[in-house]
Amino acid sequence: DSVSVSQDPSGNFILQISAALWKIIMQNKGLEGITLSPTPKPNPDGTYTITLTHADFEKFQDNQNKQPPVVPAEKPKDDSVSVTQDPSGKYILRIPAALWMIIIQNNGFEGIKLSPADPKPNPDGSYTVTLTSAEFKLFEDNQKKRPAASLVPADQLSDDSVTVTQDPSMSHHNNRSFSF
Repeated sequence: DSVSVSQDPSGNFILQISAALWKIIMQNKGLEGITLSPTPKPNPDGTYTITLTHADFEKFQDNQNKQPPVVPAEKPKDDSVSVTQDPSGKYILRIPAALWMIIIQNNGFEGIKLSPADPKPNPDGSYTVTLTSAEFKLFEDNQKKRPAASLVPADQLSDDSVTVTQDPSMSHHNNRSFSF
C-alpha cells in the first residue's frame, strides 16, 4: 500500500491513498492539524483523493514521521492470559510462566501450529504466541474441555489418616490393618 502524490498546476499536492492506508493514517492522526474541505469520501475503487497546499503537505509528512502514541500496558497478572489483536486480526497471547506450564500439560495448544513454533520465555518469564482467529477459537475450546491443573487447598488435606479400599476380588487374601 502506498500514497501516490502528484502536483496540480497551482502547486497543490494531490494524494491518492488506498483504503487500507487511509484507515491507518486516520488511526495514527496522520492528518492532524490539516483541515480537509470537503471531507474526503472514498472513490468508487475505495481509494481516497485529497488535495493539500504546500504547507499542509509538509504537515502531512511531519505527521507520518511521528510515532503513534504508545499506550502503557498495565503489568499483567500472573493468573491470566492477556489477549490483544494486531492490525491484521491475529491474536497475541501473553501467558504467565505458571499458566504456560498448565496449558502445555493439558494440551491446550492441541491442533494449533504455534507462532513462533518453539516459544522462548520473555524477560519476565511469560510467553508470547500469535494465533490466527481460527487457532484462537480452537485454543479457547481446548481450555474449556480440559480442567486446569488444580491443587487441593491445605485446609482440606488431612495428615492423620489413610483410607484403604480393598478390591472385592482380593477378599480371599488375609486382611491386614495399618496404623500411621
